[in-house]
Amino acid sequence: MRIAIISDIHFGNAECSLSNADGSLNEITFKKFTDAVFKLSGSHKLDYLVLNGDILDFAVCSFQKSIKNARYFFEAIEKSELCTDIIYNPGNHDKFIWDSYEWEQTIINQMKNQEDPLPFKRNAPGFIDMTKENSILEVYKPDDSNGCNWLKIASDQNSQLGDIFLKGLLPKGSKMKMNLVYPNLFLNTEQGTIFVTHGQFLQTMWQLISEIISGYKDKKIKINETLNLQEIEAFNYPITQLVGSSLGQAEAVTNLAQAIQNEVEDHDKYSVTRTVNHVAPRLFNLYNKNWFIKIIYRLFQNFITREIISFIVGTNDNSSKKYLQSLNNIDVMSRFRRFYDASVDQMQRIKPSFKNPEHFIFGHTHEAHPTPFIPKSNSILPENLKLYNSGGWLENSNKSKVKSAVVFYIDSSGKIEHEMI
Repeated sequence: MRIAIISDIHFGNAECSLSNADGSLNEITFKKFTDAVFKLSGSHKLDYLVLNGDILDFAVCSFQKSIKNARYFFEAIEKSELCTDIIYNPGNHDKFIWDSYEWEQTIINQMKNQEDPLPFKRNAPGFIDMTKENSILEVYKPDDSNGCNWLKIASDQNSQLGDIFLKGLLPKGSKMKMNLVYPNLFLNTEQGTIFVTHGQFLQTMWQLISEIISGYKDKKIKINETLNLQEIEAFNYPITQLVGSSLGQAEAVTNLAQAIQNEVEDHDKYSVTRTVNHVAPRLFNLYNKNWFIKIIYRLFQNFITREIISFIVGTNDNSSKKYLQSLNNIDVMSRFRRFYDASVDQMQRIKPSFKNPEHFIFGHTHEAHPTPFIPKSNSILPENLKLYNSGGWLENSNKSKVKSAVVFYIDSSGKIEHEMI
């Protein structure tokens, strides 16, 4: 069994290092990628290439642009014979892939047959037991709302999760299977269980509602203090829908958001200043009818505007690039533990033979950490849990390339190896 893991390519984003300016494949970078994989695998073909989230960038790019650019990559994967099958585990920027599957299965197909919609499944974890010969990916879906009962999706139907949406990324006639899991993949190996997830649930935005609403009780509604993974996904759905793909489909507003994002990364205030100067007075006049506050705003307008701009530009200093440092923060660690416990509880219900994970591979932060690390303040985390981060494939706007993309490689022995791109 040979598996490679990458994340955070962000096809559609202008800073994607695997795409040229016209959207075509950057063949130099792609060759570095395939060379790295074949070096790790000893020139053998992978059984699975795991795309661990944010491969397509729907959050800040249109569906059309992201998919068009990504097709070049998948066509090259096919030609290079890099892998037999692909496992796609959506992240925050491409969560629409999972959502599209949910809508297709629970609403659209039901209504086509004049039947009532079904409840959303919320997740479909994947499992590979690498200790067994000829093992294959197994995907499960919940059979109830509390996560106690699970149905295995037949092995010959695994690719159907991806066929609904993702098969169109592959060349016509491709024999590769596009398997969809969400939000976790578990690998059982001789050296322990490896937990693979994108990592968005470790940040506030992806657990915000569940954090503040858990434990709520009144005469009609009771919400548990400890939530399962389906509840975490469901409760935060309103926010994840907004940040997952909505902004990327706003046309001119999308372009403005991209310009602001790129400039903030370079500490350039031009677009931010023009946007704040345009929007702030309109928002203030629209929502504030108090004449006294209007006078105060007029008197301090320049100061208020300046502070807003400084705050937006300054957020880059505390961006996800420094997120791994925040793992020493007790609030972040607590969020990490909630997600970990809910995920492992789900794993143990489905695969009781899998031991508690000893390795945790994630992306999301664009801060590569190819060797295992344990946060300094790790008393909240399970003992001896080793963390790895796969970095990302984005260049900054002035194209000064930083070695930040990691290819992880795992064989049947369970040893985790890597190459930097």
